Amino acid sequence: MLGSSDRTYFSYQYTHSKSSPLEWHTWWDTDYGSPLDTYAKDTPGVYVRNFAKAKVIVNPSPSQTPSYALGASYQTIDTKQTVTSVTLAPRTAEIVTR
Repeated sequence: MLGSSDRTYFSYQYTHSKSSPLEWHTWWDTDYGSPLDTYAKDTPGVYVRNFAKAKVIVNPSPSQTPSYALGASYQTIDTKQTVTSVTLAPRTAEIVTR
Protein backbone atom coordinates (compact mmCIF):
# COMPACT_ATOMS: atom_id res chain seq x y z
CA MET A 1 0.00 0.00 0.00
CA LEU A 2 2.82 2.37 0.70
CA GLY A 3 5.02 1.86 -2.31
CA SER A 4 2.88 0.12 -4.89
CA SER A 5 1.20 1.03 -8.12
CA ASP A 6 -2.46 0.37 -8.82
CA ARG A 7 -1.62 -3.11 -10.16
CA THR A 8 0.54 -4.37 -7.28
CA TYR A 9 -0.34 -6.37 -4.22
CA PHE A 10 1.42 -8.29 -1.49
CA SER A 11 -0.02 -11.02 0.65
CA TYR A 12 1.68 -12.98 3.38
CA GLN A 13 0.17 -15.54 5.70
CA TYR A 14 2.04 -17.50 8.29
CA THR A 15 0.52 -20.67 9.64
CA HIS A 16 1.75 -23.70 11.53
CA SER A 17 -0.59 -25.97 9.58
CA LYS A 18 -0.61 -26.68 5.85
CA SER A 19 -4.34 -27.38 6.08
CA SER A 20 -5.22 -23.96 7.55
CA PRO A 21 -7.65 -22.07 5.27
CA LEU A 22 -6.80 -18.65 3.90
CA GLU A 23 -8.28 -15.91 6.08
CA TRP A 24 -10.17 -13.21 4.19
CA HIS A 25 -9.45 -9.61 5.23
CA THR A 26 -11.78 -6.64 4.98
CA TRP A 27 -9.09 -4.46 3.41
CA TRP A 28 -9.02 -6.68 0.30
CA ASP A 29 -12.57 -5.55 -0.56
CA THR A 30 -12.11 -1.89 0.33
CA ASP A 31 -12.09 0.83 -2.32
CA TYR A 32 -9.16 3.10 -1.45
CA GLY A 33 -9.44 5.25 -4.54
CA SER A 34 -6.40 6.39 -6.50
CA PRO A 35 -3.13 7.19 -4.72
CA LEU A 36 -2.77 10.94 -4.17
CA ASP A 37 0.95 10.83 -3.47
CA THR A 38 3.86 8.53 -2.74
CA TYR A 39 4.50 7.40 0.80
CA ALA A 40 6.35 9.75 3.11
CA LYS A 41 7.88 9.58 6.56
CA ASP A 42 5.92 11.79 8.93
CA THR A 43 6.15 12.67 12.59
CA PRO A 44 6.27 10.84 14.95
CA GLY A 45 8.30 8.38 12.80
CA VAL A 46 5.41 6.78 10.92
CA TYR A 47 5.03 6.34 7.17
CA VAL A 48 1.86 7.66 5.54
CA ARG A 49 0.28 7.38 2.11
CA ASN A 50 -2.89 9.18 1.10
CA PHE A 51 -5.50 7.79 -1.27
CA ALA A 52 -8.66 9.44 -2.61
CA LYS A 53 -10.81 7.46 -0.16
CA ALA A 54 -8.33 6.28 2.48
CA LYS A 55 -5.11 6.81 4.38
CA VAL A 56 -2.48 4.17 5.25
CA ILE A 57 -0.29 4.69 8.32
CA VAL A 58 2.62 2.33 9.13
CA ASN A 59 4.71 2.17 12.29
CA PRO A 60 7.98 0.33 11.49
CA SER A 61 9.46 0.85 14.97
CA PRO A 62 10.19 -2.29 17.01
CA SER A 63 9.54 -0.46 20.29
CA GLN A 64 7.66 2.87 19.88
CA THR A 65 3.86 3.26 20.10
CA PRO A 66 3.16 6.60 18.40
CA SER A 67 -0.16 8.40 18.11
CA TYR A 68 -0.83 9.98 14.74
CA ALA A 69 -3.33 12.80 14.11
CA LEU A 70 -5.26 12.13 10.87
CA GLY A 71 -6.24 15.74 10.21
CA ALA A 72 -9.89 14.77 9.58
CA SER A 73 -12.45 12.17 10.59
CA TYR A 74 -11.97 8.67 9.17
CA GLN A 75 -13.38 5.20 9.83
CA THR A 76 -11.25 2.25 10.84
CA ILE A 77 -11.45 -0.69 8.45
CA ASP A 78 -12.08 -3.40 11.04
CA THR A 79 -14.35 -1.75 13.61
CA LYS A 80 -15.90 1.07 11.53
CA GLN A 81 -15.24 3.49 14.41
CA THR A 82 -14.95 7.17 13.52
CA VAL A 83 -11.51 8.42 14.58
CA THR A 84 -9.41 11.55 14.22
CA SER A 85 -6.18 9.91 15.39
CA VAL A 86 -4.72 6.42 15.64
CA THR A 87 -2.24 4.84 18.03
CA LEU A 88 -0.01 2.24 16.43
CA ALA A 89 1.62 -0.60 18.33
CA PRO A 90 5.20 -1.45 17.30
CA ARG A 91 5.48 -2.84 13.76
CA THR A 92 1.80 -2.41 12.90
CA ALA A 93 -0.28 -0.42 10.43
CA GLU A 94 -3.73 1.13 10.27
CA ILE A 95 -5.90 1.73 7.24
CA VAL A 96 -8.66 4.29 7.61
CA THR A 97 -11.32 5.31 5.09
CA ARG A 98 -13.34 8.46 4.48
